Amino acid sequence: MPTEPEELMLFGYPQSQVYLVGGVLVALLLLLLLTVLRRGKQQEPEVVEIAADDALDAPTEMVSPVSAKPAKPASAYLVFPDGKGRAAIYGDKVSVGRASSNDVVIEAESMSRLHAQIYRNRDGGYSVADMDSLNGTYVNDVAVSGTQKVQLGDTITFGKVTVKLVSA
Repeated sequence: MPTEPEELMLFGYPQSQVYLVGGVLVALLLLLLLTVLRRGKQQEPEVVEIAADDALDAPTEMVSPVSAKPAKPASAYLVFPDGKGRAAIYGDKVSVGRASSNDVVIEAESMSRLHAQIYRNRDGGYSVADMDSLNGTYVNDVAVSGTQKVQLGDTITFGKVTVKLVSA
């Protein structure tokens, strides 16, 4: 009378069960990955295309305007060169950087995640502070250390991206 062949074992379990559990785990991981990728696409902020520096033929960069606060109109704008876009300044403190959590998002390699902050002073003027960015913040080509007052019409450079502060 012939005997049945003994089933192969992996990790102390029958080989067929190990493959089945492994396949189910891979399928679950793929499903989780697809879910995360779909959610990420739905939450992307609307961006306006601008060019950082036409003279250097820099790659196209993106800026996301400050989120609108309906009760207060914009007090000023950051205007990009050659009319390539602008970002509104709302409220008393505006964060500028590469991360999507900033009020003004500039997707440029020279930008830090949180690059700088712009403050509305009590006298109605503005100040800018570099937030320990790698490539620095400059007002009229002078490096900002600490907090620096800025006037309407001044140029502010975040890394390699230059904007002009203008009234609303």
